[in-house]
Amino acid sequence: MNRAEHLSYVAKKNVVKFACPFLSEDDVMIGSLIVIDVEDLSAAEDLAENDPYNKAELFRRKEIFKFNHLI
Repeated sequence: MNRAEHLSYVAKKNVVKFACPFLSEDDVMIGSLIVIDVEDLSAAEDLAENDPYNKAELFRRKEIFKFNHLI
């Protein structure tokens, strides 16, 4: 599984509002944040479950939180 497949998948879904890697103090990627705009929790879970990175078992864990955008 490669990065291009992952990026293509999230781009085609057209729900990503913001995404970035989390980095260690040594600038090594240690995770990521993806902010999405979807109708409900089920849609968010579906997006995460079908992500090529998830299917390749590259995610150690996934956490989904609802939030209220203020600024």
